[in-house]
Amino acid sequence: MGNYLIPPLGNCLTLQGLSLGNYLIADINIKAGEYGKSGQPNLVSLKRVLVALANCLIDSYYLLIMKVERTESGYEPHVYFVDMLDFLDYTVFNSGPGQMMLKEAHFYPAVDALYSEGRYAPEPILSLSEKVEKLYATLERADQQLYSDRERKRAQIQEMCFRYSELPDPKISRSRQEISFDLG
Repeated sequence: MGNYLIPPLGNCLTLQGLSLGNYLIADINIKAGEYGKSGQPNLVSLKRVLVALANCLIDSYYLLIMKVERTESGYEPHVYFVDMLDFLDYTVFNSGPGQMMLKEAHFYPAVDALYSEGRYAPEPILSLSEKVEKLYATLERADQQLYSDRERKRAQIQEMCFRYSELPDPKISRSRQEISFDLG
């Protein structure tokens, strides 16, 4: 049996990682799409990245992003190859779905500006320990926000249930069907 490595971050569209002998150098997440979009595509589970980092399975998480721009003369490719851990300020995280997402509207202009200066990472360059601390702080803040949001929604539903229990003769009516179910 050969030296086969399974990417530690699961079943994302990824190269099996850059390997050197028995050592995994980097996991690579591959993204493709139309140039000029400014959404928030999923990158990876933050918890999986933290676990892989904490267990010394990875020391980087590369994104290979290929965007195609349609021009009058045809198509122009835009290729980005970056370590996501160097661009954490261009990600967003929500503990509900658990996914880190890329803030495309800010990320591409920032990377293009760095590339035009011959640089490939923003300043200051953080140590791996600082990147792990920053990721963990992001997880902690998002978990606290998730708990707060869930408690607020639970309290709203509790109040609605209390009001329902106080109704003398609860019946379905058209006026009540227009009540919003958005607990936002």
